[in-house]
Amino acid sequence: MLDIKKYFNNSSSTISNLVKFEKEINLIVNEIFQTQKNEKKLLVAGNGGSCSDAEHFTGELQCTYKDRDRRPISAISLGTHPAALTAWSNDFGFETYFQRQVEAHGKEGDILFLISTGGGNEENGASMNLVHAAKEAKKKKFKNHFSSWKIRRNFKRNFKFKYCC
Repeated sequence: MLDIKKYFNNSSSTISNLVKFEKEINLIVNEIFQTQKNEKKLLVAGNGGSCSDAEHFTGELQCTYKDRDRRPISAISLGTHPAALTAWSNDFGFETYFQRQVEAHGKEGDILFLISTGGGNEENGASMNLVHAAKEAKKKKFKNHFSSWKIRRNFKRNFKFKYCC
């Protein structure tokens, strides 16, 4: 049975610990606004629940998020086109789907933001679709790659990442 008290205490602790990443979070926010000023875009990807997080995050950036007068930020969630997702995955495989989306939508100076609790690890094959997307973004000279959680550790050898959490 789920220990709900323990679950809420762990969640509360995680949220409280985000203050440790204040510098990184502010850096990311500033980079996103700079991208908007430069008329570039933010591409966001994740798997499973992280895909839902990517969709929610991009929706907030495109809309108003508490400020009705704020200009929209060009942000695309890469996992939200079911026809393209199923066609590409059927014909070529899911591992390269996000790479294809970066190739289709990304331009030099854009940002790729990867969300993952599992990682993106070439050694064990976890979230290889995120690895391939990051490689394509590097090839296209994206301004920065932002990451969260375990991706930083798994990608830091090969990619310039600013990260949080």
